[in-house]
Amino acid sequence: DPGMWYAESITWAHQGGILPFGEGSMFSPSAAVTREEMAIAAYNLAAYMGLPLEFVGKEAASFSDYALLLPHAQKAAAWCVEKGIIRGLGDGRLGMAETATRAQVAQISLNIYDALR
Repeated sequence: DPGMWYAESITWAHQGGILPFGEGSMFSPSAAVTREEMAIAAYNLAAYMGLPLEFVGKEAASFSDYALLLPHAQKAAAWCVEKGIIRGLGDGRLGMAETATRAQVAQISLNIYDALR
């Protein structure tokens, strides 16, 4: 809805290629966010800001579920792991397909802020 308080921000993020919603999909403000979506948004924001996106990827590849990610999500996850934005769940997994808890959203958001400034 273009009249909502967040509409301008969502339009900016979508037009800048930051938010990870695909061709023809809509932003759903009440939908849960996954750890993968947060990683992709962080990676895309860094690209939008013109920051270097080099990474090795070895650390992320050590997680048992890393290979299950699609290539674009692997790139974002690997970059986020190396930048300290996303950490594993403590059980050997990144858990990227899982819904992020409020605590994870807060921590990942702070980590994004720290990594991009």
